[in-house]
This record gives sequence, C-alpha cells and structure tokens, in this order.
Amino acid sequence: MPGLVGFAGSPPHESPRDSLARMAHALEPDGRFTCDQYCEPALGMARLHLGIVNGESQPIWNERQTICVMMEGELFDYADLQRDLTDRGHVLAVGSDAEFLLHLYEEYGDQCASRLNGAFVAVIWDRTSHRLVLINDRFGLHPVYYTQPNGRFLFSSGLRALLAAPDLRRHVDVLSLAQFLTLDHLVGNRTLLADVFLLPPATILTYHDGRLNLRTYWRCRYNPRHSPSGLNDYVDQANYHLQQAVKRSLKGEASVGLYLSGGLDSRALLACLADQANGTRLHTFTWGIPNCRDARFAREIANKAGVRNTFVELRPDWLLHLAEEGVRITDGLGNIVNFHALAPLSEVAAHAKIIYKGFFGDALMGYYDFREFLGIYDIDTVTRMLFDRYTITFGPEEQQELLAPEYYLPAKGLVYDACRAALAEADTELAYDQLYHFDLCHRQRRMTLNGVQLVRSRAVARIPFCDNDLVDFMLSMPPGLRFDRHLAKAAFIRAHAPLATIPFTGSGLPLIDCFRDVKTRFGKVVSWHLSQRSLGGQSGPGNVSYANYPVWMRNELRRWVEETLLDTRTLERGYFVPGYVRRLVSEHLAGRNHAVKLGALISLKLWHRQFMD
Repeated sequence: MPGLVGFAGSPPHESPRDSLARMAHALEPDGRFTCDQYCEPALGMARLHLGIVNGESQPIWNERQTICVMMEGELFDYADLQRDLTDRGHVLAVGSDAEFLLHLYEEYGDQCASRLNGAFVAVIWDRTSHRLVLINDRFGLHPVYYTQPNGRFLFSSGLRALLAAPDLRRHVDVLSLAQFLTLDHLVGNRTLLADVFLLPPATILTYHDGRLNLRTYWRCRYNPRHSPSGLNDYVDQANYHLQQAVKRSLKGEASVGLYLSGGLDSRALLACLADQANGTRLHTFTWGIPNCRDARFAREIANKAGVRNTFVELRPDWLLHLAEEGVRITDGLGNIVNFHALAPLSEVAAHAKIIYKGFFGDALMGYYDFREFLGIYDIDTVTRMLFDRYTITFGPEEQQELLAPEYYLPAKGLVYDACRAALAEADTELAYDQLYHFDLCHRQRRMTLNGVQLVRSRAVARIPFCDNDLVDFMLSMPPGLRFDRHLAKAAFIRAHAPLATIPFTGSGLPLIDCFRDVKTRFGKVVSWHLSQRSLGGQSGPGNVSYANYPVWMRNELRRWVEETLLDTRTLERGYFVPGYVRRLVSEHLAGRNHAVKLGALISLKLWHRQFMD
C-alpha cells in the first residue's frame, strides 16, 4: 500500500537510514512500489508509491533548500492558487501536487491547509527551524498513525511500519478491541495498539523540540437555518456540484476505471464521467455472484451509458488466498467479510490504473431513513437510539461471554461512552444530524474507507464525493433533503432519467414511476402470494446477493474457519473464552448465521499472527 513513514529523534541501536528502510519495508515489501527516502542524523522520512500519479522523486525542496515535502494522494482545482503563487515570485518547475503544496505552505504557513481540496497526507520538514509538520485532508482519507516511544516521534501510513520500531510497546488497547467487536469498526482515533493513534481528520500536527501539537483546521458545521430555496433549485445545485467534483478529478488520463454496482452512488459517477470524459475511455467493473442483482443491473446501466463493463466473479474460496493480505493492508481494523474490493483487484488493475469509487456517497447524501431521529432529544437518548438501530456484532452480554475478564472488565460500558462523545461532537441539536455526523466522520473513516485502502494497494482510487464544495453544499442542506437520500434521488432523476428506470440493488425497483416499476411490484406481490400458499415464489435471480459468506463458511471455507479459530494457539492466546468460540463456530456450521461475528474474530486472529506473535 502506498503511503508515508518517518521519524524524528535518533533511533536506538541502528542508523537512521537502516531504521527508515525497515519501516518502509514493513509498510510495503512488494517490489512494485518505488521508495523515496530522505535522512538526516535524527530525522527520516520516506514515501512509497506506485508511480501512477505524482510519480516524481520526493522530497521536493524550495529554492533555498530549507523546506521540503513528501506527499501521498492527490490535490484538485488549484490552478488559480498556482497562478497567484507564480505572481508572488514562486517558481514551480516540477508541476506536481506536492510541489504546489510546498510553495503554498511556504507562502501561507499552516493556513495553507484550508485552501487544499483533495485526498492527501503530507509531511513537511523545515530544517531551519527543525519543525516537522503533518497535514491531512478534511476527512483523513489517507490514514496516518503516530506514536512517541521513549521521546521519539514516529509516523506511518500503516500500524505495521510502526511495529518495526523495537522500542514500541506491543500492548493491545482493550477499548479498541471492544469497539471493534461491537461496531465492526473503531470510533475516534484509537487503534488496536494502546500507544498508537490515528491522525485526526483536518489536522495540522507539528513536532518541534520534542513537543507534539495537533490543531484542527476544519470541522463539519450543520446549518440550523436554511435558505428558502425550492427543491428545484437544490436539485440543480446538487447536480452542478457533483458534476464539478468529477470534472475536477479528471486530469486528462487516457482511460479510467469505475467500480460499478447496482446502487445510486457509482451509477451517478458513471453518468457524470460519461458526460465529462472528453476523450477519456471509461471501463466499468462489477463483482459478485454470477447473476446477482449488482451484476445484472450494472451490466444494463453500462450498456445504456455506452461504456464497457467487465464482470469478475466473487468465488466462494477467495478469502483463502487474500484474507491475510486484506488484514495486512487494513492493519486488522476491518472485518474480512467486508474486503470484497480486494477480490477482483488484480484483474481490474490490469485494465485500469485509476479507479473511481462511490465511497462517501451514501453517507454524504443521507443514507439513513430512521424517522425517529427527526427530533431533538438529550444525548443519552440519541446514543440509545443509535445502539437500537446500529448493526451490532457482539452486544455487551455476548462480549462478557466471549472476552476473558482481563479484556472485558476494563472496557465495560466504554463503547457506549465513545459513541456518545462521537454523537455529541456534531454540536447540533437535531438527532438526525448527530447520526449523520457519526456516519460521516466515524463509520466512513474507520470502516468504509478500508475498501478504498484495498484498492490503493494496486491502483489510484478517486473518490469525488469527498470534494470540498460538494461536502459544504450537502452540509448546508435542510436535514429533510438528506433524509433517505431524498435530494440525491431527485437530482439523479432530473439529470439522468434513462438510468433511473433501471432497478436499484437495494429495493429492486426503479427510482421513477414507469411500466417496469409497476411490472416489478406486481411480480413481487404475486410471488409473495404464491409463497404463502407453498406454490413457489420469492426465488430466482432477483433475490441473489453479491456474496454469501454464511454458506461459504459452512462449505468452501469451513476447514479454514475451523483451523483459524479453533487451533490451540488461538484459543490459548488469552483474548477469548475458548468454549464460547467453539460454540459460535458450531452454531454457524449447524445453520445459524454468525458470519460477521466469525469474520471479526478471524480478522483479529490474522492480525495478531502477522504483527504481534
């Protein structure tokens, strides 16, 4: 996986160059990646990259050789700012995103961060003042982790590179373990290691004279007062901002790829890319079980849009070959049953080096349709409502049975407290906005982003729904227009009505009233009545999902599940009560659906085996 690694402070028992090389190799040992390095007696920083975009050698220095930058990711829409820098006397000779960021920092200092639009993380070294600066984008879309063992400062795009430091304690964080087992993701900025933290989004981190300082330069703001615009005006603005975001992201490439499902987000990107391509070839990719809804609808969407679609089968045994790689890339912070983006990636990357994803679209446009959240309550009530509605992997009672007392008792009740704090940080009264904030700033960053990280291991992932102006526009919307993606649906129908007649994966229905909608609804009613009379119905390709982990874990993956979770070393490791794990596996094999639970436990087992043993 591409990213940054580095340190400030002399490493113990080895040279800075050797220490940096070990960290870089731990982040990504694959020879496909280029490694740029820079060292001084008590400083090291490196960038690993695929050379697809911003492939220039880094660090890049200013004219006086006093400040340098290394950057991973991309910046968009800065032509006006670049002209302003040139007018102010800056010489931009390379023409890369990193060079632009360097000169913007030189001109504006830390204030440069609020002027940047993109998905990126950068490290800046000012060797005159001996000041090290880390800057990331608004939502932390290129994760970076940091720690301070024995007074040194270490950072990396993956926890695994920090574990290359011999003086870092390998202590598991019990609260993070409880969060992961409860929510299938973490909350806030903790990690599975007690001494390692995730750089918060929209943060400027400075390290100077042994002191660490973190400052937030942007926050989500929810507007309690809304302009009296009509729905038509909002629809026009929504379409404009999404089209603008896609246009900004295109940089004249000969071809790009798109992960296309049967949902709304990737369909909207397809339509915008087809409109904005200007000669760029678009190749769409869909994965899943043959003849699943996503496969059928995506093929029809692509045909109607006049673009190529390639289907990649999600084979029942794919986890046997790629689960450990997925856990390595995500540092154990994701459930293996959510790693689908990795399965077709080798084949996709052979055709397209830049891949668009609909990441963030559901959350930004307002995925949830929970009407009880359209009210004002005290924060404890909202937190209880969240737990009532959220998909919980292991509840408190289950965790008491699953976890050994030394892991369960210290974290008892603290997952609730963490979620309460995450909801409260929205700083708004309406419960729906608090839920929206939790999804946007926690679930997306700590769970859904894993799919983007997996893609980045072989290609550049572009995610236009994270565009600054599009985000600001959606945050300014009345909550009712974000409820159940009301505005997003209306905008899509207005701009791309022909594609709205094709059913969507979730409902199996078109977005607009048409003959196909009536026919599909009538078929559902007939099928239901037939099933009630034991005459068939509710079967066939219409109900096939893209994956079936419950069945696969009982068949093709059965031996692997048993060998992974029931081996003596796993059961004696001390995290889990062996009898409960055995019972969980047995119940699943007997017919109950514990696939998500087993996936979480397998992820933790594989992470520990790779990085802690």
